[in-house]
Formats: sequence, C-alpha cells, structure tokens
Amino acid sequence: MILGFTGTREELTEKQIRSLTKLLKKMNSKYDFCEFHHGDCIGADAKSHEIIIKNKIFQKIIIHPPTNSKLRAYTYIEFPSDRDSLEVHILGEKEYLDRNKDIVDSCEILLVCPCQKEEILRSGTWQTYRTARKLNKKIILIYPDGTIEIWPDKKLIKKIKEKFSGKKEKNGNTT
Repeated sequence: MILGFTGTREELTEKQIRSLTKLLKKMNSKYDFCEFHHGDCIGADAKSHEIIIKNKIFQKIIIHPPTNSKLRAYTYIEFPSDRDSLEVHILGEKEYLDRNKDIVDSCEILLVCPCQKEEILRSGTWQTYRTARKLNKKIILIYPDGTIEIWPDKKLIKKIKEKFSGKKEKNGNTT
C-alpha cells in the first residue's frame, strides 16, 4: 500500500495524533508492505514521520522536500531510524505545488490532517486534497477533533446522485 500524506504546518492536536497513530498502525498490520510519502515540512509532516519511526512501522518512507527550506523539517535528521528494514529516500527539491502533486500521483490513498474542518483556499493542505479528489484518489481526512472521514464516501455519493436524478433503482442505485 502506498500512502501519501499532507497536513498543516501547525502542530497536530492530541486527538489528531491519536487517530493518525492508530490508523497508521492499523494500515501497517493490514498490508504486507507500506510505503509512506510526505513533504518534509514542520508540523504534520514531521509528526507523521516521527510516528512511523517511533512505532517501527512501514518499510519505506519517501520524502518530497520543498525548495523553500524555511519551513522544512529535515525529518531524516530529526528522527533517524535504527531499523535496517526501513528505507528512507529523499527526492529532489521542488516547488510546493509540484511537490504536492507528486505526492498525490505517487499514492493510492492520501491521508490529510488539516488544522480546520472546513476546506479553505490558499492552503497547501487543502490544495493537495483537491488535487487528489480531481484524480479520484481515496482520501482519509483526520480533523482536529480526531474524527476520520473517508472520501469518496459511497453513501454520500449515492445521496448526491439521487438528489440530482430524483430516481432510485430497485437495488438502491440511481438511474
């Protein structure tokens, strides 16, 4: 399983950290191989990297660093691994938008940890989320209150289709 990650530059809340840790451990136990891509920024990226190192989960971390070092976390230095079974790869630096697109393109599932529950403009986290939605990637959002939302939520999509078509098939599908 290849996971991408995007999140706030702010610190994650304790509830987000608990939910993220539990989710990452669960994914690690569910899949034989897990690869994790992140953007190496302060805040959520650094915390996700730290969780993986401290819990000795996943087999590979791919770091997509930004060209602007002002907000870079340098996670491979801050949280070095003592495991031979963990590969850490650092890709070439790219501008934020290009780097975020690369993370989305690389993953099967994008994990998103924003600092607010409502989607906003002018946010790298939400821009990455929108890119993943356009590409129909599976997305798991972990909000500051620790709640988890999965997109696409099939029940929600079904309700939207029914609302616009006004028809239901016998099996519950819209026509």
